[in-house]
Amino acid sequence: MAQTPQGPRKGAQDQDAFEPPPAPSEAAEGFASPDEENEGAGFGTEAVDAELLSLKEELEKKLFARENGHLKTYAAGEALQGADNIVGLGIGPAMRDFESVGSKGPGAPVLNVCVAEPMSMDEAKAALVDKFGARALASDGEPANVIRTRIIDAFSHRHRERPAPCGISVAHVRVTAGTLGMLARRRSAWGDRLNRLLMLSNNHVLANANDACIGEPIILPGAFDGGRHPADRIAILERWVPITFGEGGANFVDCATGWCWPDRVRKEFIYLSGSGFLSGSGFACFHVGKAPVAAHAA
Repeated sequence: MAQTPQGPRKGAQDQDAFEPPPAPSEAAEGFASPDEENEGAGFGTEAVDAELLSLKEELEKKLFARENGHLKTYAAGEALQGADNIVGLGIGPAMRDFESVGSKGPGAPVLNVCVAEPMSMDEAKAALVDKFGARALASDGEPANVIRTRIIDAFSHRHRERPAPCGISVAHVRVTAGTLGMLARRRSAWGDRLNRLLMLSNNHVLANANDACIGEPIILPGAFDGGRHPADRIAILERWVPITFGEGGANFVDCATGWCWPDRVRKEFIYLSGSGFLSGSGFACFHVGKAPVAAHAA
């Protein structure tokens, strides 16, 4: 049974000025073809030290190893400590806001350590060294970004919701399911796109890994989560950055946009509500605004 977000249901009122997509019977005229060139930003894998890549891959294998064939689960209100508090790994630029600026300075690739509860860099590194034998992290010269993400649950927001918040199941009509990342609009004038309300997600979610045509349906939830066309159509495919497959292919982004019906989406983000992790008490939504707010302890 679908669970409904708690709290005020707002987000569509200020979207009335956006132009809705054309009716399904109309030809997809006026659409722009996707860019044929990928524009990269940041650093590619060639800029990441081979030892850092190897360290991340080895730690991932150990961190996400299944016990008795089952994924790790978390009890409501469970206190997480040490390596159990680490929920993800990655590689990102060393940031001034963290303790991670080493000899190569801000922006140099370092290990990203995602944690459920607050943890210092020294505590996170010590946990990886003690539990998984990551001796390379024992050195003070090997920094890391420690990022509090809370528990990462990839399959929590799979129900049908209207207007649909960001963070919920969505997909191209021929794709299993993915995630509605956020709503967006063009910052500068470019034809009719300035008046379109867009959803942002991945190419492989909205554009079926390049195997799609502009104007094809996007449904929410995705087909794997019970979505059906045309009843659950929420947007149409608008644009994407092509993915280059095969040996030697260089990709910097995996993204696509869908042109939304304004009354079927909302700009707030969905999350699991209630005390403790995965307490089953339902969903709520939070608003992302332009005004900065003071940080506070969660």
